[in-house]
Amino acid sequence: MDESDARGRQLIRASDAEQATNAMLAEAHLSLASELPAMAQRYVAAFGGIEARCFLADLQQTTLVPFLGQVDAPDAKTVQPLNIEGTI
Repeated sequence: MDESDARGRQLIRASDAEQATNAMLAEAHLSLASELPAMAQRYVAAFGGIEARCFLADLQQTTLVPFLGQVDAPDAKTVQPLNIEGTI
């Protein structure tokens, strides 16, 4: 059954991913920068993922540097800086 508003216009329900995006943006707006990697990890399943990694561009914007925030740092061998030219 389709839902409609008071004027009879059909309402479109947001997908789970859209709802998660809205919730994540609302939470990010009130979060410290150091809390963002853990927040991204909490929402990754809503987008079909299993792991989220955050990277920051260096000042020259040539390298993406892992941004670990307050989460436990993984082995340094598994999280390496990336050349921006080699990313999408």
